Amino acid sequence: MPRKYNLEQLDAAVLSVQAGTYTLTEASRAFGVPVTTIGDHVSGRLKFTPKKKPLMNPDDEEALIAYAMLMADWGFPLTRDLMGHFAKGIMKERDPNVEFLASDGWWWRLRQRHPELSLRKPGLINRGRAVMSQPSVAESHFDLLKETLALHNITDPSKIYNVDETYFQSKASSKVVAKKGKQFPYEREVTNANHVTVVECGSAVGQLLPPMIIFEGCPPAPEAIQQGPEDALYGSSESGYIDSDMYLQWFVKIFLKHAPSARPLILLQDNLAAHASKGLIDSAKENNIILFNIPAHTSHFLQPLDQIFKDLKLEYRKIAKSASLLRKNLLITKATFPAIFKSARRKALTPEKLSASFKTTGIWPLNPKAIKADKYIENDRAHKKTKTSGDVCCLILECSGDDEERKDQTTQTYYDDNGQPTDKTDSMTQTDSTDATPVCYCGHICKIEQHPMVKMGIVSPTIAKVLIVPAEGAPMRKRRFATDYSRSQVLTSDEVMAEKRRKEEESQRIVQEKQKKREDAAKRRIEKEEEKKRAGEERERKRAEAHDRKAQKALEVERRKELRRQEKEKKEEEKRKRAYEKRAKRMGIVAGNFFIEEPREGTVAPSRPTPRRPAPICTVCNGMEPPSTSTTELVEEVYEFIRCVVCNAQEHLSCAKTPTFLDVFLCHNCWQASE
Repeated sequence: MPRKYNLEQLDAAVLSVQAGTYTLTEASRAFGVPVTTIGDHVSGRLKFTPKKKPLMNPDDEEALIAYAMLMADWGFPLTRDLMGHFAKGIMKERDPNVEFLASDGWWWRLRQRHPELSLRKPGLINRGRAVMSQPSVAESHFDLLKETLALHNITDPSKIYNVDETYFQSKASSKVVAKKGKQFPYEREVTNANHVTVVECGSAVGQLLPPMIIFEGCPPAPEAIQQGPEDALYGSSESGYIDSDMYLQWFVKIFLKHAPSARPLILLQDNLAAHASKGLIDSAKENNIILFNIPAHTSHFLQPLDQIFKDLKLEYRKIAKSASLLRKNLLITKATFPAIFKSARRKALTPEKLSASFKTTGIWPLNPKAIKADKYIENDRAHKKTKTSGDVCCLILECSGDDEERKDQTTQTYYDDNGQPTDKTDSMTQTDSTDATPVCYCGHICKIEQHPMVKMGIVSPTIAKVLIVPAEGAPMRKRRFATDYSRSQVLTSDEVMAEKRRKEEESQRIVQEKQKKREDAAKRRIEKEEEKKRAGEERERKRAEAHDRKAQKALEVERRKELRRQEKEKKEEEKRKRAYEKRAKRMGIVAGNFFIEEPREGTVAPSRPTPRRPAPICTVCNGMEPPSTSTTELVEEVYEFIRCVVCNAQEHLSCAKTPTFLDVFLCHNCWQASE
C-alpha cells in the first residue's frame, strides 16, 4: 500500500520536532506523517536513507505525465507497463547506453513525486459514444433545446418529459463475500435468460408515467399482470425488443392518456428508429406534442432516465437475490417478473431522483454547464495516420497520392530542433545526416504537420518521436435516407417533416430504381439463360452429328477391314489350292479315295481303277475298323476313314491332322516328306 506522505514531509516533520517547534502529535497533524514514524526517526531507531536520484530528466518526466493525462482524456489511457515502456524509450532517446528498468520501486517513487497519478479500472465506451462525447455536440443540442422551448413558450417543467428504454437480463452480482483465496465464487442464477424491455417516461417535476413491459415470445398470464405496476401496458415480440408499432401503442395508450392535458408538451427521446415512424409523428402533431430527438450515442450524459436506470437494475438484482434466499427453488420468470419489478421500481424511480436526473443532464433548469467535464472525450488531434521512421515518427503526414506529383526519387524530409521542417532533402540511399529523421517514404509530395503535443508545448520534438499519438479511425458510416442521428432534431417541426418527406420520396425513387434494375437484371438473366440453353442445344446437336459421323466412319472402316480380310482369306485359300494342286500333280492324280496311277511311257492306262482294301486300324489312334466294314466292301463305302493317296495309310476323319483339299489327303509322314 503506498504511503500517503513523501520523504520531504517526513524530513520537515522530524526537523520541526528536533527544533522544538512542534510536538510529535502536532507535527503528525501538520505534515500528515504518522506519530510513530516521526518518533522512530527522532529517537534514531530508524535512519534516513539517501534519496535515490531519478534517472529521468525532470522535464522529460513531466512530459511523460502530461502525455499520460492527455491520452486518458483522448480515451486511450496507459497501463503501468506502457508507462514504463515509454519512460525507457525517452531515456534511450537521450542516452542509448543507459540501463533502465521500470521496476515496482520506480513506479512507487513516480507516484510519490506525482500524487495526481492513480491506477483505476477503466470503463469501456463504444466507438459511437467516443465520437459523439464532444462539447460541440452538447452545445448544439442545448442551443436547439433552448430555441424550441422559447418558440413554444414552454416554461413549466411539468411539460417536459423524457422517455427511454432499458432491458433486464441475467447478471451476476458485482461483489460477494467469500473465503479468501477463492477466485471465482459461484452464484446461482435466479433469473431466466429471456429478454425483457421496459419503457419508462417521466417529467422534470418527478411525475412517472406507467411503464410498458415487452417480453420475449409471449406475454405473461393475467394473474402475473395484476401483480405488476398499476396501469402498465404489456406486449411481446419475437426478440423482446420494441418496434415502431409497440412504441406507437405506448404513445397513444400511456403518454396521451396519462400526460397532462395542457399543451404543448415536449417529449425528449433518443434516436431509435422506432421513434421516428410516420404514424407517431402524425399522432404527435395532432395532439400538439413536440418530439425532440437527442443526438445518437449521447444517452449516457444527455438523457435523464439513463442516469437512474442503473439504480433500477441494482435494486432489481438486490430484490431478486433476497427472494432467492427465502425460496431456494425460486426462478424469476414471466410470471414473477412483474411483481419484483414493481418493488424495484417503487424504490429506485422516486420523484426526487427523477427530478435530479433532469438537473444533472442540464435540461431543467436549462444549464449546459451541468454536464461534467469527465463526460467528454477530447478528440482534438490529427485525423491522419502516423507514418513512421524506424519504430515511431514525431510528424504526422497527409499523403497526396497524386501520381503526377510523384518524384523521380523518393526523398527524405528533415526537421530542426524546434520541430519545423527544413529545406534539406536528400536521396533515401544517402545518410549524411545522423540527427535528421526521415518522415516520408511514399514518393509523393506530402503535407507535413507537427506532432500535436509539440504544438501544445507539452513535449520537445526530441522525445515526441517516442510518444505515439493514436490515429483517428474511419468516420462512422452514414445512412443516406435515415434520420440525421448526429444532431438533435425536432421531429414535429415543419422543416424536419418536409425533409423527411423529401427523403422518403427520394428513398421511394431509389427503391423503384433498384426494383427496375432488379427486374432488368432478372430479364437479362432469363435471356442469358435462354441463350445459354440454345447454345447448349446447338452444342448437343453438333456433338450428335459428330458422333454419327464418327460412327459411320467406324462402320466404313470395319466394312473395309472385313473386305480386306475376306480378300486376304480368298488369296490364302487360292494359295493353298495351288500348293495342293502342285503337290497332287507331283504325287499323282487323285479322285476320291482311289489312287489312279499315270501310265508310264510306253504303256497303256488300265481301263478301271484298282480297288484297294481299307486298313483295319487307324494309324493315329490305333482304332479298330468299324463293324460295318468287311474285306469284300469297296473303300468308298467306308466313311469313317480317310486314306493317304501316297502310302495308303488310313486315319479317322477326327484324327487327321493334315489339311485336305479337293479330296486329296496326305498323312502326317507323307506331308512332311512332300515338304
